[in-house]
Amino acid sequence: MNNQAEYEACIVGMEAAFTLGVEKLEVIGDSNLMVSQANGHWKVREEKLKPYHQDLEELIPHFNKVTFTHIPRLKNQFADALATLASMVKLLLGVKLRPILIEQRDFPSHQYVNAINDVNDGLPWYHDIWNFVESGMYPVEASKKDQTAL
Repeated sequence: MNNQAEYEACIVGMEAAFTLGVEKLEVIGDSNLMVSQANGHWKVREEKLKPYHQDLEELIPHFNKVTFTHIPRLKNQFADALATLASMVKLLLGVKLRPILIEQRDFPSHQYVNAINDVNDGLPWYHDIWNFVESGMYPVEASKKDQTAL
């Protein structure tokens, strides 16, 4: 069952990458079985995994380059964090969600808060949101990141 979940996650991720126009893809997985089968080092013997492997094989030609790399579970903290997050969220069938933006910061959070508090234009904190809802226009100085967040 776990191996099916590994294949399922890999296939969904590859489909998402294809939809986003990715040409070169590095798939990093903590399932040695799935990675070894995807690389062609091991044969797929379990009947229930064969359809998944076939789907994977059909996706690979859609990219210029695909590599599969195994990483031990103990070193795969990012995947563990995503799995924990996914287990906490209940999704309705057919509802599409936007990707989660994960940002690495170079400074402690309180420095970002201080920078935000330094901006005093006399407008309420929700002004840009309100204006966007009313007019559908982004603020002139909004970066792509700001527009995505808004």
